[in-house]
Amino acid sequence: MKRVMLVSAAFIAFSGIASAEMHKLTGAEIVKLLAGRTLYGPPELPPSQQMYDPSGATVYQSDEKQLQGRWKVVGDKYCSSWDEKTEPKCSDVFIEPPAVGFVSSDGEKHLWYLTKP
Repeated sequence: MKRVMLVSAAFIAFSGIASAEMHKLTGAEIVKLLAGRTLYGPPELPPSQQMYDPSGATVYQSDEKQLQGRWKVVGDKYCSSWDEKTEPKCSDVFIEPPAVGFVSSDGEKHLWYLTKP
Protein backbone atom coordinates (compact mmCIF):
# COMPACT_ATOMS: atom_id res chain seq x y z
CA MET A 1 0.00 0.00 0.00
CA LYS A 2 2.83 2.38 0.84
CA ARG A 3 4.38 1.79 -2.62
CA VAL A 4 1.02 2.56 -4.30
CA MET A 5 0.78 5.80 -2.35
CA LEU A 6 4.31 6.76 -3.35
CA VAL A 7 3.64 5.99 -7.01
CA SER A 8 0.42 8.00 -6.82
CA ALA A 9 2.26 10.95 -5.27
CA ALA A 10 4.91 10.82 -7.99
CA PHE A 11 2.23 10.66 -10.69
CA ILE A 12 0.38 13.65 -9.22
CA ALA A 13 3.62 15.62 -9.08
CA PHE A 14 4.31 14.59 -12.68
CA SER A 15 0.80 15.12 -14.07
CA GLY A 16 1.70 18.69 -15.02
CA ILE A 17 4.41 17.52 -17.42
CA ALA A 18 4.34 19.27 -20.77
CA SER A 19 2.86 22.33 -19.10
CA ALA A 20 3.84 25.81 -20.22
CA GLU A 21 6.79 25.81 -17.80
CA MET A 22 8.45 22.77 -19.36
CA HIS A 23 10.45 23.01 -22.57
CA LYS A 24 10.11 20.21 -25.15
CA LEU A 25 13.53 19.14 -26.39
CA THR A 26 14.61 18.63 -29.99
CA GLY A 27 16.53 15.52 -31.01
CA ALA A 28 19.88 17.32 -30.78
CA GLU A 29 18.97 18.66 -27.33
CA ILE A 30 18.00 15.16 -26.15
CA VAL A 31 21.38 13.76 -27.22
CA LYS A 32 23.22 16.65 -25.57
CA LEU A 33 21.21 16.17 -22.36
CA LEU A 34 21.50 12.38 -22.03
CA ALA A 35 24.78 11.22 -23.61
CA GLY A 36 27.23 10.44 -20.83
CA ARG A 37 24.78 11.38 -18.07
CA THR A 38 22.94 9.64 -15.25
CA LEU A 39 19.38 10.61 -14.34
CA TYR A 40 17.82 9.88 -10.96
CA GLY A 41 14.32 8.72 -10.02
CA PRO A 42 11.93 10.93 -8.07
CA PRO A 43 12.51 11.23 -4.32
CA GLU A 44 9.00 9.92 -3.56
CA LEU A 45 9.99 6.49 -4.91
CA PRO A 46 12.72 4.02 -3.90
CA PRO A 47 16.15 5.12 -5.21
CA SER A 48 16.81 4.43 -8.88
CA GLN A 49 19.02 5.76 -11.63
CA GLN A 50 19.54 5.36 -15.34
CA MET A 51 22.87 5.86 -17.11
CA TYR A 52 23.03 6.86 -20.78
CA ASP A 53 26.27 5.94 -22.54
CA PRO A 54 27.12 7.93 -25.70
CA SER A 55 27.45 4.55 -27.50
CA GLY A 56 23.69 3.96 -27.09
CA ALA A 57 23.90 1.56 -24.15
CA THR A 58 21.73 2.34 -21.13
CA VAL A 59 21.55 0.81 -17.66
CA TYR A 60 18.64 1.18 -15.25
CA GLN A 61 19.45 0.35 -11.64
CA SER A 62 17.41 0.23 -8.45
CA ASP A 63 17.70 -1.67 -5.18
CA GLU A 64 15.48 -4.36 -6.72
CA LYS A 65 16.92 -4.84 -10.21
CA GLN A 66 19.32 -3.87 -12.95
CA LEU A 67 18.35 -3.74 -16.62
CA GLN A 68 20.58 -3.20 -19.63
CA GLY A 69 19.17 -1.80 -22.84
CA ARG A 70 19.73 0.52 -25.78
CA TRP A 71 18.76 4.14 -26.37
CA LYS A 72 18.73 6.39 -29.43
CA VAL A 73 17.09 9.52 -30.74
CA VAL A 74 14.76 9.30 -33.75
CA GLY A 75 13.67 12.69 -35.01
CA ASP A 76 12.78 14.62 -31.89
CA LYS A 77 11.99 11.58 -29.76
CA TYR A 78 13.96 9.52 -27.24
CA CYS A 79 13.64 5.79 -27.96
CA SER A 80 14.72 2.85 -25.81
CA SER A 81 14.40 -0.91 -25.72
CA TRP A 82 15.31 -3.41 -23.04
CA ASP A 83 15.79 -6.48 -25.23
CA GLU A 84 16.53 -7.19 -28.89
CA LYS A 85 13.09 -8.71 -29.53
CA THR A 86 11.09 -5.65 -28.51
CA GLU A 87 10.60 -2.60 -30.71
CA PRO A 88 11.94 0.57 -29.13
CA LYS A 89 9.38 2.68 -27.25
CA CYS A 90 9.68 6.39 -28.05
CA SER A 91 8.86 9.45 -25.97
CA ASP A 92 8.89 13.22 -26.15
CA VAL A 93 11.32 14.72 -23.65
CA PHE A 94 10.57 17.84 -21.63
CA ILE A 95 12.83 19.71 -19.22
CA GLU A 96 12.51 22.23 -16.45
CA PRO A 97 15.71 21.76 -14.47
CA PRO A 98 16.19 19.79 -12.39
CA ALA A 99 13.21 17.75 -13.74
CA VAL A 100 13.25 15.78 -16.99
CA GLY A 101 9.98 14.28 -18.20
CA PHE A 102 9.44 11.49 -20.71
CA VAL A 103 5.96 11.24 -22.28
CA SER A 104 5.20 8.38 -24.69
CA SER A 105 2.60 8.53 -27.46
CA ASP A 106 0.31 6.28 -25.38
CA GLY A 107 0.42 8.78 -22.50
CA GLU A 108 2.85 6.92 -20.23
CA LYS A 109 4.83 9.45 -18.17
CA HIS A 110 8.13 9.17 -16.32
CA LEU A 111 9.83 11.86 -14.28
CA TRP A 112 13.58 11.86 -13.65
CA TYR A 113 16.05 14.34 -12.18
CA LEU A 114 19.42 15.72 -13.24
CA THR A 115 20.75 15.47 -9.67
CA LYS A 116 20.22 13.00 -6.84
CA PRO A 117 17.13 13.90 -4.85
